[in-house]
Amino acid sequence: VDALARGYVAVGGSMSPTKGPETYLRKTREGRSLEVKTLPLPDGGVVRTFTDVTDYVQAQEALARKQAQLSALVNNIPDRVWLKDADGVYLLSNPAHRRQHGVRDEDVIGKTAAQLFGNEVAARQRETDLTAMASDQPLVYEDQLVNRHDGTLQQVELVKVAMRDEGGRAIGVLGIARDITARKRAEAALIAARDAAEAGNRAKAQFLANMSHEIRTPMNAVIGMSDLLLDTQLSSAQREFAETIRTSGNTLLALINDILDFSRIESGQLKLERTPVNLAECVESALDLTSGPAAAKGLELLYCIEDDVPRTVHGDVTRLRQIFVNLINNAVKFTQRGEVLVTVSCRAATNGGMLLHGSVRDTGIGIPPERQDRLFQMFSQVDASTTRQYGGSGLGLAICRRLLTLMGGRIWLESSVGEGSDFQFEIPLQPAPPGAGAHVHEHAAGLAGRRLLLVDDNASSRRILTLQTTRWGFQPRAASSGSQALAWVDAGEVFEAAVLDAQMPGMDGYALGGQLRQHFGRLPLLLLTAIGDPGKRLAGLDGAQALTKPVKAQALLDALTGLFALQTPASAPPAQVLVAAHEPRLAELLPLRVLLAEDNLVNQRVAALILSGLGYDVGIATDGLQALEQVALAAAQGGPFDVILMDVQMPAMDGLEATRRLRAHYPGAARPWIIAMTANAMEGDREACLAAGMDDYLSKPIRAAGVGEALRRAGAGLARLRAG
Repeated sequence: VDALARGYVAVGGSMSPTKGPETYLRKTREGRSLEVKTLPLPDGGVVRTFTDVTDYVQAQEALARKQAQLSALVNNIPDRVWLKDADGVYLLSNPAHRRQHGVRDEDVIGKTAAQLFGNEVAARQRETDLTAMASDQPLVYEDQLVNRHDGTLQQVELVKVAMRDEGGRAIGVLGIARDITARKRAEAALIAARDAAEAGNRAKAQFLANMSHEIRTPMNAVIGMSDLLLDTQLSSAQREFAETIRTSGNTLLALINDILDFSRIESGQLKLERTPVNLAECVESALDLTSGPAAAKGLELLYCIEDDVPRTVHGDVTRLRQIFVNLINNAVKFTQRGEVLVTVSCRAATNGGMLLHGSVRDTGIGIPPERQDRLFQMFSQVDASTTRQYGGSGLGLAICRRLLTLMGGRIWLESSVGEGSDFQFEIPLQPAPPGAGAHVHEHAAGLAGRRLLLVDDNASSRRILTLQTTRWGFQPRAASSGSQALAWVDAGEVFEAAVLDAQMPGMDGYALGGQLRQHFGRLPLLLLTAIGDPGKRLAGLDGAQALTKPVKAQALLDALTGLFALQTPASAPPAQVLVAAHEPRLAELLPLRVLLAEDNLVNQRVAALILSGLGYDVGIATDGLQALEQVALAAAQGGPFDVILMDVQMPAMDGLEATRRLRAHYPGAARPWIIAMTANAMEGDREACLAAGMDDYLSKPIRAAGVGEALRRAGAGLARLRAG
């Protein structure tokens, strides 16, 4: 058989009657397939040929299986499948396709679309068929079909692909149609839900914006008038009442700002800036904003930026400062005695990069482990009872977490009951070219090697002062008390200057300064105080200077430089010392003609008094139309206004429209500098004002310091305009 399988021919006598040629297959015991051909001979014999066709048979069987699988798929798939030749004649139509059109298989095969569905439908189909056959890519599009069973419209997604021969010539088109009606309904429902959600968000944002405006408008009067009242001669009781009004107003303003910030974050409207940030200035400004409550409790407020931290990084200075302010305020609130220490350092990230690590550690009450999970949730507090000792909205830490998440960072807490808390955060560190803060070390060149006595009862403060002064080239020695410092002096140690904590138990800084002066004559002394102007006690230490805690690094360096400079007649006292000479009012330094456009009479009075306190005579307009008239009149009389403080929401004509008209009528250097003064503080309000042509933006409630800074910016801006 093996020989025959290789194609041998067998010749023999008649084994069985054979009437004619035969061809059949047979299987060998080994499972191979043989094709047997039998040819009868005239003498009654037979010739049989055996050919091994195993490969061919296996290929045919595999093809049959694949055809069966394809047929099962095509016949059972819910999608409609058909095949046409190049002339548009149907070669294949699966059951779903036939059911859609209500025809039988024999009614479709061999027919054209014109014969089945009419010329109009056929023409539309033929156009897409030809497009598909002319392309190397599948043609995908959507269409509508009428459901023949109930007359409803169906949304259909169609795919048409060219069928090609071995030479690449298009010989037909394969079509697939899928009913996507349910998907389209779901998409429409999702779009409607999204639109409803966006409308809800817009309504919420508009409500918050309106509430912000309505609340800030009277708050502007409350806070502004209390500030002005505190600048007048008051009795002790009156001053206490005015301070209470201002403190309560500031607390309410902080709450409103927190709610607005949280709303912006939740709605995705908050966009982070990316600008160079001077870390020292950022931390110090946060300490400035929180030093009042800390000083009222007698707390030490300290900060330290490690040497390996870049002094300038890329980030959003406003939001980074907000994180520090929230964490420091939280620490101060829960600390009755001791200190709050802010530390900034670098850490290695798992991806090989660097992280900026911030820590705000306090010596307060601490937080039990079972209550720590509440801290970063909105409107949640460690003690949520109605009898809780500490107030607050529960938003500050939640805002910190959301902001840090937006920055790609995280926040966590380490705390023990009775031992204080340490709130820490990390964000990716991206150093930036050094900015204005890079000059810190320039003044220290002549101070290298100077022996400096540091005396402070607070260990953290001593460590920070030692690190800072060592960094500038001093040779510091830090004592924890006046008695320890005097013991060193009695032992023969010599110092060229002393930095003393003014408030220490036992012997305070003033008493210690007097003792040191007995040993070293006019030893340069710098007192660090947390309670403001020391008055006569400082004056008793002839030539001594004072700085208010928390002490800024640059201010400390400048003050030390000034102390040593005072030893020469040509020197002048440093500008950063607590006791300073009287400064002229802003109007004397920066004369400007100012117009105030404000419709609210109380706010008009507040702004006018602030401007008057800065030395300015102010023109008043109660709406945008009056502002235009007064600007035109002043220009005609030869004394045009330099600056306009423009309220945004006013009757007759609002501030935005008035600004557009002013910019159109007074182009270039002839125009006044326009500062928006508005109670709108939502995301995008500032941009809307600037887009209308305003030059600057003040959010109500306005403060004298903010108005002064805006006028200084106006002076610089006008100088640029008129010079160009």
